Amino acid sequence: MPINTNAVFNRLQDQIVRDQSFLQASYIEYADAANSVSERDEVPNNPIMDRFLTDLGSESIRSLTNFTVSEFETLWSFVDDAMNSAWLEGRGRRSTTSPKDSFFMALTVLKHYSSWDKHAADFGFKAPTFEKLVMRVFTVVEPVLYERLIAPQSMASLAQSGHLFANFPYAAYAVDVKFQPSLRPMGRFAEQKRYYSGKHGLYGYKIEAAVSPEGLCVAMSSSHPGDPPGHAQQVA
Repeated sequence: MPINTNAVFNRLQDQIVRDQSFLQASYIEYADAANSVSERDEVPNNPIMDRFLTDLGSESIRSLTNFTVSEFETLWSFVDDAMNSAWLEGRGRRSTTSPKDSFFMALTVLKHYSSWDKHAADFGFKAPTFEKLVMRVFTVVEPVLYERLIAPQSMASLAQSGHLFANFPYAAYAVDVKFQPSLRPMGRFAEQKRYYSGKHGLYGYKIEAAVSPEGLCVAMSSSHPGDPPGHAQQVA
């Protein structure tokens, strides 16, 4: 059956005109009601961070994250694309927490490092959900921020800039271990005691970090049990 192109084109054009006329008439009749509903139902893009800014001011952001609002926005500009891409990928259920709010809460956790239960309660989450959300943020932003902000210096550049350790001018980095307390782990006692530090009298993890003479952390190990096998013998 041959196609009557003129008839098809004219019919669709007439339909467009009718649809536009209907939309215009509907807008004139219901515009006020539609606008009032839209204003009432509008949700801030980043309700968690915006709430702190509105209720407590910009100083609250610095107290929670250790960054001023402008510094936070600079950090966010580095990870914006990566975070939004991660939040939109996949076919499963999407997070109802915005990428920016998630990043804000992750920085708060890094500064204060209370238990997951306490942080989750602060922001109105269940602990497992909150932990999963924050760890997802770390996974996304860590490589981006590392590439952007961590730039190990050579001995030549340190010497030229005058940034050297006073007592050890030939050392590129100072390396030390940080003990991070944690809750007593589940499981058998033999497994639990690996996390117990006799020196600190606490269960926890140890992290080794390298710091440049400029005071910048340029390398960090994965966390390890507070009393790993053979540690005492190695120290002795």
